[in-house]
Amino acid sequence: MDWHEYDCTNCHLNRDSKKDGKPCACGCDALREGVRKAGDILRELVPNATAAGLIVEDGHPRLISVATADAIVWTNDEQDYGAFDYERIGGADEALRQALLFSTGPEALRSGGWKAIKNDQGTKAYAIKFPALPREW
Repeated sequence: MDWHEYDCTNCHLNRDSKKDGKPCACGCDALREGVRKAGDILRELVPNATAAGLIVEDGHPRLISVATADAIVWTNDEQDYGAFDYERIGGADEALRQALLFSTGPEALRSGGWKAIKNDQGTKAYAIKFPALPREW
């Protein structure tokens, strides 16, 4: 939860009851944490990354693109294709997969910052926005 939010908008667990360190029952905390971890990993490859696009098949997310303020970088699955080979992008995919284990449905995804993207292929596709980088003084 952000500092100004007292109740989870999805499961309505409030900040006082979260002092025990347990995540929201809906999984939105885990989803946000997965996005943060994926963002940290992807920013090592694309320093100005602000968001990503992904698909989910059989509960397994697969990143398809990373966005910066100026461009979209496609995460081609072909081995040895620049920064996005299997090993490098696998860590981000795994962070998101772990987060999905705690999700209880579409409302949790929305609360966790996952925006559904409509597509003609019938695939579950999402856009995720990475938390802002701290300012350097």
